[in-house]
Amino acid sequence: MSVAKKPSTALSHDAEVGVKWNVQRGCRASHGVVTPLRTCGSAGGSVAKGMKKISYRGYRFPPEIIHQAIWLYLRFTLSLRDVEDLLAERGIMVSYETVRRWVNHFGPMIAADQT
Repeated sequence: MSVAKKPSTALSHDAEVGVKWNVQRGCRASHGVVTPLRTCGSAGGSVAKGMKKISYRGYRFPPEIIHQAIWLYLRFTLSLRDVEDLLAERGIMVSYETVRRWVNHFGPMIAADQT
C-alpha cells in the first residue's frame, strides 16, 4: 500500500541553498540551472563591458520618455510633429524641436548600445 505524499509548498534544502548561492554569487538561474554570470554567453561578459551607460543628467524629462520619443520617431518613421502630437495625447508637452535634439543626441548612442 502506497501512501500519497502531500505536495510541499516549502523549498527543499537544496533549492534554498541554490537560491542563496544565486543571490550571493551574482549568478543567473535559467530553467532550474544556476550558472555564474561570468560563464554566460560566448563573449563572457565582454559585451556588457563595451556598453556605456547613457547619462540623462540635466534633462527635464525622464529617460523613459526620451527613449519612447526616439523609438517612435525612428521605428515608425514618423515626423517630429507626429511624435509631438502622440506625446501630447498622453499628456506629455514637448516640442518637436526637443524631440529632434533628443534624436540627434541620444539616437547614435542608443543604436551603438543595441548592436
